Amino acid sequence: MLRTLAEGRSSAGASSSSTQDLSPTMQGVTVESPGGAASRKHSAERGPSRRLWHLAFCTSGLTGSLIVYGLMQERIMTTPWGQGVNAKGVVVSGEYYDCTAFLIFCNRFITWFLALYAGPTARAVAGLAQRAAGRPSRAEPPPADEGRVPWYWYGFISAANMVATTAQYEALKWLSFPMQTLGKTTKMLPVMFAGVLFFGKTYSSRDYLVAVLVVLGCSMFALSGDIRSSRLDPEADGSSAFFGFVLMAFYMCSDGCTSNLQEHILRVYNVRNSTVVGQVAFFSSVVTLAAVLLQGKLSYALRFVMRYPDLRLSVVAVSASAVASQFFIMATIRAYGALLFAATMTTRQIFSVILSCVYFRRPLTQGQIVGVVIVFGALYAKSLWRQAGAPKAH
Repeated sequence: MLRTLAEGRSSAGASSSSTQDLSPTMQGVTVESPGGAASRKHSAERGPSRRLWHLAFCTSGLTGSLIVYGLMQERIMTTPWGQGVNAKGVVVSGEYYDCTAFLIFCNRFITWFLALYAGPTARAVAGLAQRAAGRPSRAEPPPADEGRVPWYWYGFISAANMVATTAQYEALKWLSFPMQTLGKTTKMLPVMFAGVLFFGKTYSSRDYLVAVLVVLGCSMFALSGDIRSSRLDPEADGSSAFFGFVLMAFYMCSDGCTSNLQEHILRVYNVRNSTVVGQVAFFSSVVTLAAVLLQGKLSYALRFVMRYPDLRLSVVAVSASAVASQFFIMATIRAYGALLFAATMTTRQIFSVILSCVYFRRPLTQGQIVGVVIVFGALYAKSLWRQAGAPKAH
């Protein structure tokens, strides 16, 4: 899920006539929880040095965890595991991992476990520490109507999120990671479309301008160089990447539905972010485990992972970084708001593209570099416009 929970909370309660910020990483904050406002007030009361260190901790943790998440995804799906020369001197071509559902199950199960146990434990420890220091605890009691959310809403969110995540993993078999990263920025189009069609939202001319520039930059990137996954035969026709674009279309439509469904729950029901994270992760864990069993790939996935120690480390890293990023997302939004969050996420995408090109030795053409500049320039401009129009804190 990663960013979609933050998107829903940040835009919950917005009126249909208000200007919506639909960056690919964050929707505009119009209503926030009391805990978020209190957290930012507490942050403002810190000394300059402590505030700077806290800001650096949040932004570097958020950026680093999501960069690791993206790189490990690409490494798992595009690395020929076991490639090299074996003990008998025979050259081995290696084999590719091919059970996406098992990877998603590992990630969602860990997320659910931590949401169920680690979150309440951390809040309890923090409360004890504050009372021991003579300070009142700022822990918020659970909302009174939190249990009234119908279970099927979590099922709907889980289903949409599962389609999006599966398509994201599978697309790496056909498209390069930089192309996929830039392609994700165009998800504002299906989000805007779903918002207008199903929720009666309206958007400003700046939103549409940014959307056009993002599509223009992505098109330039796709047409100016090789965008195929390293799993594909270098001699294969360029049209082989077409299926990757189909998967990305599924990803963006499903992710757009996920954001709007989460926003609906957060607006209609008084529920905490961590509750939605845990419930959706639980449903996703059940669905993905069932998918692995129905495909008959559980033994294959376990044997494959146990056969290659580096792959085991990558699976642990992608799951741990995914979970860590959710905590950093919540901490950053609660302490500093969506403006800083959106800028941090855009910066993270830039570093992800650069590091992917360096780590996997995939140079960009001049046209592709121009496309990257157009896409992220438009996203940074959107953040600046939103900051200029944001109400001043008093």
